[in-house]
Amino acid sequence: MVDRTTAVDVLTLEDFQRHLSARLQQARSVLDRLSGDLSGRPPALGTFFDAVETSRQYEAVHRLELARARRLVSALEAVQEATSTIIRNYRTAEARNAATAEDIAGALSGVDVALSEGGATHGR
Repeated sequence: MVDRTTAVDVLTLEDFQRHLSARLQQARSVLDRLSGDLSGRPPALGTFFDAVETSRQYEAVHRLELARARRLVSALEAVQEATSTIIRNYRTAEARNAATAEDIAGALSGVDVALSEGGATHGR
């Protein structure tokens, strides 16, 4: 018979969530900066061919990095929500003892959704 239970260390998850909150704040700060100060303002390089081409490349890179920052914030928010759910659901010893891998995977399903937004792949 296969033991299908999974151990959940709530204290470790709470510690992870504290670190995650700091990373989420940093990611939101980057997103705010890319959306605010740096948005729509390519460098003033002039109108000659290379300047225009460089300005277009800058805008393309900016759009790409803005999309990446949005995906990162979405993924971090999904992880934060998932860990909160796991902590809430497995706070008691009885709940932790009854936890299955499928329960944990279900709580983390939003993370895959957040990472796949915009065509992102894992490891990118």
